[in-house]
Amino acid sequence: MALAVVLLSIAVPAFTGFQARRATDAALAALSDDLALARAEAIRRGNSVTICESVDGATCSDQGDWRGGWLMYDRRAAAPASGSPASAVLRVQGPLQGIDSLAVNLGIVKRITFGPTGIGAGANGNIHVTPSADPQAMRLLCLKLGRDVLQPSGTQTC
Repeated sequence: MALAVVLLSIAVPAFTGFQARRATDAALAALSDDLALARAEAIRRGNSVTICESVDGATCSDQGDWRGGWLMYDRRAAAPASGSPASAVLRVQGPLQGIDSLAVNLGIVKRITFGPTGIGAGANGNIHVTPSADPQAMRLLCLKLGRDVLQPSGTQTC
């Protein structure tokens, strides 16, 4: 019995850290995949495609914390706004589990837009993801003209 208690006291914190890293990596992978998809869609459609923060999956919210999700839309139609139809929406990412914060820092720009050539306008910045269970497992994704580079854990700047 004592051996089981000792083993559990070692395993539980390690498992919690594992879950935190997994939630962080999943959030970054989801956003990174959608950035690549937005670029590809912009090129394929010959039109600008934008990704914005969204808490309801139908409108852009621009509040600064993307953990509630985001959506991707074709810029030919009007940007999804409160009360407007979401006919231009190409993809919706729902809320992320196990994440305390997913902060996208693009300066004064609130949305990431890829033009018809695939160049990212407003796509220079960084994304900090902080998991709920282990804030030390925070990860940073650096955006440079739409190319994203994942930094090692603990890195604070791009």
